[in-house]
Amino acid sequence: MTQQTFSVLTRRPRVVIEHIDGDLKVRSWERSEIRVESAEPVVGMRQEGETLTITDYRGDLTLWVPGIKGGLLSFLTGVFTSLYVSHLSRSAMIEGVGNVELREIGGQAMLENIYGNVELDGIQELAELSGVGGNLRASRVATLRSQRGVGGNVKLTALQVAELDNVGGNLHADHIDRVLHVHNVGGNAHVRDCAGTSVNITHVGGNLHIDGAALTDSCSAGGNLDVWASVPLERRVRLHAGGNATLAFPADANVSVYAHAGGNITSPTLQRHGGGNLNLTYGNGQARLDVSVGGNVRLQGEAIPH
Repeated sequence: MTQQTFSVLTRRPRVVIEHIDGDLKVRSWERSEIRVESAEPVVGMRQEGETLTITDYRGDLTLWVPGIKGGLLSFLTGVFTSLYVSHLSRSAMIEGVGNVELREIGGQAMLENIYGNVELDGIQELAELSGVGGNLRASRVATLRSQRGVGGNVKLTALQVAELDNVGGNLHADHIDRVLHVHNVGGNAHVRDCAGTSVNITHVGGNLHIDGAALTDSCSAGGNLDVWASVPLERRVRLHAGGNATLAFPADANVSVYAHAGGNITSPTLQRHGGGNLNLTYGNGQARLDVSVGGNVRLQGEAIPH
């Protein structure tokens, strides 16, 4: 095995890794240096200023980079290493670094204890995250799973499956093909162009907007609800909002709706003012949707209830 070591004289070093035919492992340590371990010497490697660049290597790489250790004071005064990886033929395992950007990864991406932002684009297999301190952006990922929270905002585009436990900021999800499950969103949540997708967002601190999806479980929003969705047959979904709710149903809706509002309830066929309850049936009513809001409920869309 070959080891090559580079001194780090800055608090914000950056590592750029491109066109590697193999696996990549990046671990953090408390030394102010970067160590590169490989089976053979890496010819395409150079250090310029605060950036170490590694390119065009056939084989596996293991890197040890300076990482943040300890509490808040260490975060403010310690070394914060950022990582950019592009065109890796196999999998990447990264822990204890600052910002991470991964593009065109042929295998899996396993990230743990990332203190900064994470950007993923073109991950062919599973992307599994455990603890992200900043924002998360992911596009063209087969399956994304996130545990131990994302501290900032999350933007998801063109994923097959996305499962996240906690999002500290806002959530934006576009073109999720199969499954979108999120336990808690601290800010607002916006889901669009997810027709037929199984959507389950359990808690939203702010407003929730869903444009085209299949609601498969209950959801609570602290602000307003704006939902254009269907409820799968034989399912029961409960929606709660602290503010107002606008619900739109497709022409083939087959759901029984029970609405309770502190304000007005309006639909294409019936209205109730000054609070209370209203029951409506779309199609044969083979699914059930319960809506409870502090403000007004507005029922609209292509379907006509009876």
